[in-house]
Amino acid sequence: MASSNFSILESQKSDDFARPYSKVGNEVRLVPFYNIDALAPAGAINSNVEEMIRYVRFHLDQGKYGETQVLSARSAERLRTPETVIPELLAGALHNPSTFPELGHTSYGLGFFVTTYRGHEVAWHSGSIDGFSALMTLLPREKIGVIILTNLSGNRPAPICVTRQILDKLLKLDPIDWVARAKELDRKVEQAARERPRASRRNRSPPPLALLERLRRSLRSSRLRDLEVGASGDGLTLAWRNASTPLLHRRFDIFETGTSESDNNPIPRPGSPSPTGLMARSTA
Repeated sequence: MASSNFSILESQKSDDFARPYSKVGNEVRLVPFYNIDALAPAGAINSNVEEMIRYVRFHLDQGKYGETQVLSARSAERLRTPETVIPELLAGALHNPSTFPELGHTSYGLGFFVTTYRGHEVAWHSGSIDGFSALMTLLPREKIGVIILTNLSGNRPAPICVTRQILDKLLKLDPIDWVARAKELDRKVEQAARERPRASRRNRSPPPLALLERLRRSLRSSRLRDLEVGASGDGLTLAWRNASTPLLHRRFDIFETGTSESDNNPIPRPGSPSPTGLMARSTA
């Protein structure tokens, strides 16, 4: 894997590298590369399809690369052995077997999510960062591996839908329109948000400026220094990297992030196609 590296600076020295984009409203914008050296184990590896497919083949061959047994077959199998059950509510809407009977319940092994797709054992892992999203999927018994790499933030359903369409073809199964299913999930979430009683969403009274300063102090003294709170009209906004969203005042010094009538770019919760339910509380 000669091209894979751990530095966005190194990647940009290549004569062929992808640039990060993000969708804001209906507009796709170029965004800066996000340096996560401080969190490198969580996703600092940069690679390409050609080299990632070699990594997939390594797992499909039970830890063997070429003629060399790099990882014992027993250890390779252990990586895909369920260790922790993932509750349906945390698995994500597109991974919920109660909604989609073609899917099995999800567990977590040692680095892989483990489930079934239409009766076939599946191990997968995904990741996203500003401007990029990736999904690696293995079907060990069938010796099938799929890699999807995208350079657009906020399109988490796309790698899932594309992967499952590919699996349907390779497994010679009747195709399922996962794109239509993902759009229907989004439509239901948006409809539920519109129908929710406005009074239950938030307290519309504008928070005092003193509370704004308390929130700012609290963030500065915490590990959430990348978050910025500002005033906008009669309310507050929360900015994080390249996204911003209103801070909806619920009561006292408790706020909720998410969509409002004029907000087209909420700060997303990982794996969620819906408005976030993140709570921000000042402890100052």
